[in-house]
Amino acid sequence: MKADGNNVAAFLKEKLLYSIQSINEIGEELSAIEEFESSSRAVLHLIMGTLVISKAAILLFDEERGELTVSAGRGLTDSDLAVKLSRDVVKALSITAGPVLVSRPENAELVKFFKKNEEVIKALSSHIWVPLWVKRGFLGVISVSKKFMDQEYEQVDLELLNIIARQLSIAVNNFRLIRSLKEANFQLNRKILELETLYDLGIAIGSLMEIQELSEQILINAVGLTDASAGLLALKADSALDVQASINVSTDDLSTLRDYGEIQTLIESGEPWLDNDADSESSPFGFRKFLFVPLRGQHEVQGLIGLGDKESRIGGLLDFGDEDQRLLINFASQAGVALENAKFYAESVEKERLERELQVAASIQQNLLPKSPPAIPGFEIAATTVPSRMVGGDHYDFIPGDGEYLISIADVSGKGIPAALLVSTLHATLRAHTESAWDLEQVVHRISRSIYASSLSNKFITFFLARLEPEKLLLSSVNAGHNYPMIVSAEGEIKHLRSGGLCLGLLQESEYEEEQTRLQAGDAVVFYTDGVTEAFNPEDEEFSEMRLESVLLANRHRPAQEIFDTVLNEVRSFAAGAPQHDDLTLIVIKVAPRSASSRLPA
Repeated sequence: MKADGNNVAAFLKEKLLYSIQSINEIGEELSAIEEFESSSRAVLHLIMGTLVISKAAILLFDEERGELTVSAGRGLTDSDLAVKLSRDVVKALSITAGPVLVSRPENAELVKFFKKNEEVIKALSSHIWVPLWVKRGFLGVISVSKKFMDQEYEQVDLELLNIIARQLSIAVNNFRLIRSLKEANFQLNRKILELETLYDLGIAIGSLMEIQELSEQILINAVGLTDASAGLLALKADSALDVQASINVSTDDLSTLRDYGEIQTLIESGEPWLDNDADSESSPFGFRKFLFVPLRGQHEVQGLIGLGDKESRIGGLLDFGDEDQRLLINFASQAGVALENAKFYAESVEKERLERELQVAASIQQNLLPKSPPAIPGFEIAATTVPSRMVGGDHYDFIPGDGEYLISIADVSGKGIPAALLVSTLHATLRAHTESAWDLEQVVHRISRSIYASSLSNKFITFFLARLEPEKLLLSSVNAGHNYPMIVSAEGEIKHLRSGGLCLGLLQESEYEEEQTRLQAGDAVVFYTDGVTEAFNPEDEEFSEMRLESVLLANRHRPAQEIFDTVLNEVRSFAAGAPQHDDLTLIVIKVAPRSASSRLPA
């Protein structure tokens, strides 16, 4: 008998130690509270291993829906189970201290509840429920099945479940607090972001002068703020509404705007018009969901912004909510003032707009240019671009390859922001079309086709693309209507690189011809845009290609940087302070002298 007693004591001691170890492991798992979902599954695994059971679940209570849902489950046939709880059942579970035997609950409300939900209890294989709760309220339950071989739960098992439930309750509560704090922080950040966005947008639109341009910008921002898929902006014009800008709205329907009495009411009263259940056949522009808000100026309603069919990021349409309406009204109030001011303070607003937009555009454009020319053994390189305005329509680039280099230079027709945008398009297109292959004729052909598709009919680009193979001293090139680059030899001869084809974007399909030139030691290759040769002096004379050639010949024996500096200084000296009318880009590549053993045949 004594031996049996010792065995039992040893068994209980071992089980107690294992239980303590399990509690410790559970505590460690729950400490990673930001990953509650994965932690809850690990906790469930530990519970099942400790109690030797095959099925268990952690169900959390959603107070808004009034139901328990499975947060983690093992051995369940349906992990999407949900069970409704009445207030009386929630109260009964909240005041229950310790595990509840599902087949014999002591509370009368629980007796009725378990009987009513026999199918769910069966699906969960619930034998014992352990409520999860804190002082703030009921949180959920741990559901465990019978033990293997239908062994009875011992008191130590129930105590262990109770301890685990207390730990898990604290963890769930902390998790929800953290989630609430995160949500509150997210909402706060969202409010801050909205305010910053409104402020930034207010500054941006306030700097525009032209009503048409301002209207388009306002509408684009309004659509972006609300994820709408369509919209329009209309301003009052005598007794009519003049549509200044539209996105994805049929122009055939714009004249019917005044036919809607709600629009007239909106203009007169300044009250928004929101409908998330519209009949697309009779609603404005066929919108199924729409939001119209007034554009309020300082003195009166200037017009309206109408947005339709808010898009979900995962597909389908979303309702325009109170937040959308509030945000759009706040934005529209700024936009309305900006439109009103644009009528009276055009010059000051225009100057402010241009300065801000050009600063941003100049910074972006500067980042597209090479930070410095590449270091190519046996070659000296100097390069720069000087825009006539804060942003320009010139481009140059160096693209390294496998022991080779692409060199490009271009000049977009026009100046300012439109030209700068087309330069950005060219930069991206060039990089995209040279990632896999460097067949110059094909590359230029594809770039031209892309520029044709993405630019206006009156926009084109003069472009020159060369491939330099340093080891072979070989320069292959295609000239797409650009100023002829020059190769100035040490002996004083000049070769113009002419072969190619039409400017980029002139025709949908253009063919181009490549030419190859074997460079020699001492050769200087000069790429430039017409900002160099068409620089004017106060007498309205051009610097001219002839003067450029003269400068290059006179300085051909000097290093590349000195040739480069001399050309720029000569152009500035010639201009004598006259305004720079065009963007200027200059690249000088000099072939350094080579030893006799390293020279290649001509």
